[in-house]
Amino acid sequence: MTELSSSVESYIQPVTTYVRRGEPAYALAEINLPTPDHKAKHRYQIIYVLRGDKVTEFRRDLGDRSKFGDAPQLRIPSFWVHEVGELMDMAEELRDTSYWTEGETQLPNAKDSTLAERYNRKLETRDTIQKGRYTPYTRSR
Repeated sequence: MTELSSSVESYIQPVTTYVRRGEPAYALAEINLPTPDHKAKHRYQIIYVLRGDKVTEFRRDLGDRSKFGDAPQLRIPSFWVHEVGELMDMAEELRDTSYWTEGETQLPNAKDSTLAERYNRKLETRDTIQKGRYTPYTRSR
């Protein structure tokens, strides 16, 4: 193998044609990308799972991006904590445009999520700091 071919291989993203809802996932993203024929932009759900010893990409075409209105593109890290099905459910809820317009301060369905619990605690701490009830020197009694 030549030096050039080995460096090219390091940039190739392995892909898979299937994922199982119960398998651990590294991350999920929903982003707008051009279709293979470059005639339109679609929203794609990209899920990263482990196949063998490599992080592998699964892509699902969700349709024309205009169907999603003002919903922002999503990136949900998991770092193997959540399963594919959990990330897909989170994305479904976050995709709902009312979530972004109603000004919620908590992640939806955060009861069973370690990542969501830490995020919600961070929000609570931030709110406490903004209200002036906390300083770095405050000690619990």
